[in-house]
Amino acid sequence: MSELRVIRRMADLTDQLQGSVCAETDAPDPLVQEYIAFGQKEFFEAVSTLVEGFWTSIESGRALQLERAMKSAARLDQSLNRLERIGKYVRSMSINASVEASRAGEAGKGLAIIAQEFKVLAEEVQQLTLSAREDIEKLDTV
Repeated sequence: MSELRVIRRMADLTDQLQGSVCAETDAPDPLVQEYIAFGQKEFFEAVSTLVEGFWTSIESGRALQLERAMKSAARLDQSLNRLERIGKYVRSMSINASVEASRAGEAGKGLAIIAQEFKVLAEEVQQLTLSAREDIEKLDTV
């Protein structure tokens, strides 16, 4: 018998017993015995099977969500690594531009300003990647 049919049968038996009690007649012993026996075996097993199925479904969904989150975290980690490399490269370029600007003297003032802006940009990239990594670490501990 499927679990739902077993549960339906238990509901029908409950209705029969209730009908007997509401009619103010004594419930026949065979009906009470059938109700108890059915409740202790088939009904209990059917409900247990349904609940087990629910938990299995929930766990399966959780596992899928966890797998997706892990893949997203791996992609995010790759992006952060690339962003860190870009930040280091921009910082290195700003240092080189500063050196060339100082060599050029008065003619290199414009280049010095650009080099300073690239340095600020590189520092901001480094701070953003650091902040993102800290946020990810907080998620790992939850």
